[in-house]
Amino acid sequence: MLRSLTSRIGSSLIGTAKPPSVPCTLIATSPKLWTKCPSSRMLSAGSPALPIACSLFAALSPSSSCVLRTSTAVKSPLLVPSRTFIKFDDKEGRKISDPDVLERFYRLTWGGWIKKKMGSNKRVWKMSHRRYRRKDQHVLVSKRYSKMFDRMVTQYYRQPTYFINDPYEPYNKRHDLTHPYYEDKNDVSQRKMFFPEINPAVLAKRKALDATQQFSPTYL
Repeated sequence: MLRSLTSRIGSSLIGTAKPPSVPCTLIATSPKLWTKCPSSRMLSAGSPALPIACSLFAALSPSSSCVLRTSTAVKSPLLVPSRTFIKFDDKEGRKISDPDVLERFYRLTWGGWIKKKMGSNKRVWKMSHRRYRRKDQHVLVSKRYSKMFDRMVTQYYRQPTYFINDPYEPYNKRHDLTHPYYEDKNDVSQRKMFFPEINPAVLAKRKALDATQQFSPTYL
């Protein structure tokens, strides 16, 4: 369709003769539009229809001028954001903790990580006293992020810490949690026993009932 249109316009401008066939290359000016343009080989040919063809293609193409290219445009790869940390240092060969995690988050003794609310340090002069006190509070991160932060720091920051007059001391103990914040399958101490532990007093009472043949499962 484009070739027939250009041939009609070219014949009306030049006369009755059609413009000679010009080798063309495809140029992707937009994702959905392909235009044809004369190749660079015809620049030295001295064809009389070359200026007319360039002006016609420049008027038909979405760009303001006729671009002469011999190869298609190559798209650049997408930049995927990623967070990395050093597992083995080049000096000592040890793992290095991520400084951003240590600066923005704090780990409690029972395995949870806390942080300040978003926007707590922005426009403090504009906040009321009640809003400033509310923004100064800390919140817990999710279980998924707690696992990720434990992998991004070394063992030194995962062990319990004890400070004098620690403001986080009331939050280091969680009374309704007898196991860590998440279960580690490789830790033997967290595995559940198949048989429950029996109290020695209950065991002695059961032996006495067995001797008198008055054993009942309600005493277990």
